[in-house]
Parts: sequence; C-alpha cells; structure tokens
Amino acid sequence: MGKADGKSAMDSFVDTLTRPRSLVILTLAFVVVTLFEVSVMGGEQTAGSADARALASSDGACLFAAMTGVVALIFAVQLAKTVMQAPAGNAKMQEIALAIQEGSRAFLQREYTWLAVFVAVVTVIMLFAIGFATAASFVLGSFLSAVTGYLGMSIAVRGNVRTAAAAVHGLDPALRIAFNTGTVMGMLVVSFGIIGLATTFKVLQYSFGSEAEALTSLAGFGFGASAIALFARVGGGIY
Repeated sequence: MGKADGKSAMDSFVDTLTRPRSLVILTLAFVVVTLFEVSVMGGEQTAGSADARALASSDGACLFAAMTGVVALIFAVQLAKTVMQAPAGNAKMQEIALAIQEGSRAFLQREYTWLAVFVAVVTVIMLFAIGFATAASFVLGSFLSAVTGYLGMSIAVRGNVRTAAAAVHGLDPALRIAFNTGTVMGMLVVSFGIIGLATTFKVLQYSFGSEAEALTSLAGFGFGASAIALFARVGGGIY
C-alpha cells in the first residue's frame, strides 16, 4: 500500500487513534464491553460443583482480559514506532539526548542490581513463610514490572529530544509527541499487568482447583510489581 503525505497506513491509523476524541470513544467502548462481559459472567449458570462453576465462569473473563492486554501491547509497539519516526533535532540536541540515554541506562543497571538482591531476599522469605505459589507470583510480578520500567525509560529518553525538536514547529506537534511517548509507557503497564495477572490467575486456579486460594497467592504478583514500580519512579522523575 502506498503512502500519503509521507505517512504509511499504519502511521495514519495510529495517529487517528491517539486523537482525544478517538481515545474517549475507545474508552467508552471498552467500558461497555467490560460491563457486558461481567453481566454474562454473573448470569452464567454452569452445571456442576461450585469450584467447577468458578473455573468455567472465569475462563471467559481471563481470556478477554489477556486479549485486551495483547491489543494494548500491539498498540504500544506501533505508537513507539511512530514516536521514533519523528525528527530527533540537530546534532547538538542528539548529542545531549545520547548523554541522557547513557545516564539512564547506567542508572537502571545499578538500580536493578540492588533490586535483584531485594527480590531474592523477599522471595526466600515468602517461600518459607507463605508458600511457593505466592513467592513465584512475586518473582513474576517483579520481573514484568522491571521490564516495563526499562522499556518505558527507553522510550521516554528518546521521546524527550523529539518533543523538543517538534516544539520548534509549534505547541501542538510537541504535545502530540509528548503524549504519545507517555501513552507508550501507560499501555505497557496495562498490557503487561493484565496479561500477567490473567495468566498467573488461571495457572494458580487450575493448580489449586480453587478460586479463593488462587486469589490469595496472586497477591504476590501485585506486591512484586508494586515494589519494583515504587523504586522505578525515582528514575522516571529524574529522566
């Protein structure tokens, strides 16, 4: 397919989706679909035991959540490509941007080294004090949160210089790149979080055969993700 005004069909599609009106419509559509899914789950009458009904009724919700996460991830990747295609400014701007990128990588390397020690210590404590399932959920949540933080920092320090370069041509193009850059991070958080939660919950639910026990162990996932995100905010504030 050919290009129009220097933009591919995918670029034009992403540009349309990131407009305020499109985001409002997509948000309302997501809310409607979610409410419909919840109503279907509430009215579902499945034969068998209570545990069997819980397993069956949560399958659709987890599948829907995971698919939503995959869509968010694809959207984040396409939006990141759009941001990276924007001009990075003159040589001096790129030199400064490169120094910031090197500093952010060094910061994250040192921070993640100490966080790995923290995660290891907490995992051992949880393994003996609570159980293997909760400890494993904690490790998975920590890992996905760390990956999200690294990717978010990577696109942020590259979007900064492109925002500055776009500001030369006006406020609107600069704000569009800035918002798109922030949206990438937001979508990564949502996608990894939803996919991780849905997948971990179903694995635990089928392992235990109980929704209540699965939810109890799933708390480790949230604790791990939140713990890493707490420290990652420091880097986000600096860079």
